[in-house]
Amino acid sequence: MIRIWVISVVVILIVTSTGTSRNYIVDDDGFADSDSIGDAVKAASDGDIIYVKPGEYSEEVQVDKTLTIKPLLGERGECVLKGDDRSVGIRIAAEGCTVEGLIITGYSEAGILLTSSGNSIKGNTLSENRAGVLIEGGGSNRIEKNMVYSSTGGIVLYRGARDNSVIDNEIRSCNYSIISKEAYYNIIEKNNISSAGEGVHLINSTDTVVATNTIFDALSGIVIEGSSRIKLSGCTVNNTGTAIALGATSSSTVTDNSISSSNDGIDLVGTSSCLLERNSIENVTTGLMIVDSFNNTIRDNEIRDVELGLFVDGSTREAYSNIISDTNLIDGMPVVYVFNQSNANITGHEAAHMTVAYCDRCDISRNIIAHDALFLYGITNSTVEENTLKGTYGGIRLLDSTNNTLKENTASGTKYTGMFLRGTAYNLVQNNSLNKNGNNGLALILSYRNSISGNLMMENSEYGIRSNYSEENEIASNTISGNKKAGIWFDNSNRSSIYGNNVTNNVMGILMTNSYENRVYHNNLIDNEEQASDDFGNSWDMGPDEGGNYWSDHRCTGRPCTGFAKLISASAIDRYPFGEVSGWTLPREVPGNISATNATNVSTMESMPSIKSLAYAVSNRTGTSYRSGLALLEAAQRLREESTGTQ
Repeated sequence: MIRIWVISVVVILIVTSTGTSRNYIVDDDGFADSDSIGDAVKAASDGDIIYVKPGEYSEEVQVDKTLTIKPLLGERGECVLKGDDRSVGIRIAAEGCTVEGLIITGYSEAGILLTSSGNSIKGNTLSENRAGVLIEGGGSNRIEKNMVYSSTGGIVLYRGARDNSVIDNEIRSCNYSIISKEAYYNIIEKNNISSAGEGVHLINSTDTVVATNTIFDALSGIVIEGSSRIKLSGCTVNNTGTAIALGATSSSTVTDNSISSSNDGIDLVGTSSCLLERNSIENVTTGLMIVDSFNNTIRDNEIRDVELGLFVDGSTREAYSNIISDTNLIDGMPVVYVFNQSNANITGHEAAHMTVAYCDRCDISRNIIAHDALFLYGITNSTVEENTLKGTYGGIRLLDSTNNTLKENTASGTKYTGMFLRGTAYNLVQNNSLNKNGNNGLALILSYRNSISGNLMMENSEYGIRSNYSEENEIASNTISGNKKAGIWFDNSNRSSIYGNNVTNNVMGILMTNSYENRVYHNNLIDNEEQASDDFGNSWDMGPDEGGNYWSDHRCTGRPCTGFAKLISASAIDRYPFGEVSGWTLPREVPGNISATNATNVSTMESMPSIKSLAYAVSNRTGTSYRSGLALLEAAQRLREESTGTQ
């Protein structure tokens, strides 16, 4: 009797007219105007307030009037709207509604669905719904201070939703925390997102502000795809896979964000006319990755404690046409980025990173690169000389370049390969020191008619020289020693000449796999654990006059020896080995019909045509998809191709 009397008093006090509006009470125990929210909505009129007492309400609510729905003040307990696999908790089709302070859980489509404008969704807790809050086509709604968790989508802006504000919400353990698809002029700011698949994801959305959000423990932080005129600023992203990624996006700004403890800092893929400025990137694997993107301006970013600070790659010349300022710092040292210059002197820099792209007749000399690598893309007729890289991420990387001279450079102790050539032709690589690198001393990938001579390649973790899918190169007079896998490895590489090299103390001296018509002669193979291996049709000598190679484990007499062939493996054989180190340089017995001059110091330069005399065209690579996932995977493959061989 007391409870009935109290409820009656509350009804008298609250369910009264206040001007043109009325107040209604909902109680699942049946001691109020209604035991369901839906019935109260049906009874109410525009401007009325529906107070919900603590309890469980298993229903769908259709709101087609301008109403306020919120808990009754002063009550203890939770107001729970329970889906039990129903579709939508509260469907709001009217304008100017307020839903506040409810717990909404277990709906198969959305906890709250708005298809109208000017509504306020504030202070609710939404869990285990397909979407916590879904705005489809609605505008000028404010989604504020809600907690959303354990849902497929946290807050979703969809199909023409515009001018909405998503502010100061707590979102955790959602696959897609905040997603905007085909939505415009929205504001997403001051949200805290954690333990997520994706933090904020914009797809085909324009004129959106993403500001001062905090995202941590997510597979990706902020992804912007197929969008334009996005303002992304002041966000904090921590412990993610990719912190910020822009794919096929244009005319946007990424400024003043703080990124830490992630795999990738900021990635641009197929993106143009964007500004990246004053971002702080710390303790990530790759700081900035720019792939197939152009006309972007990158300045005043600070990158610290990363494996690779900056990586630019692309399938076209245009992909390198970005403005990357030396005000970008990697561990306090500047970045040097040069594009489309002729007759430039790029000399004497001490930098964390250097990229020279599509330059002609340039002098790239006497630079010290302290962190990333020396990246050379599409350069021609240039000199790369006396540059020093020690302990860097990569060494000297020459890609799609012709008619250059690389000499007297030092690239030692790098994580990957000391000198890496891909898609190159007619380059002279001479007298470089390429030692103690994480993969190889020198790598040739898809490269043709280069001359590699006089280089020192020692104690590399894999190969002194590796050649994959390359042809008609000259490997001459190099010192190759102490490499962990092999001194020289040719795989699917043909018609090259390998001569005059000292190949010593390697696990394998010279290894030939799936390669043919190579000529291997006048090399000293000394004290390798296995001197050589060949599974195909290569020549290991130049006949009885010029002879073959010196083998420290094969005793014979003669210059060259006859009748004492060196069996290499399978059908491979050196028919005319030498019994002395560099025996081909020593005086020989001269038959009566051969002059002494011709018998000594036999020329080896005729072993292949002149490097400059043959025509060659580098094949164009196929285009790269602008979808961020695929393109970034392709870029990562190109970036790390030293460790896998080829693309």
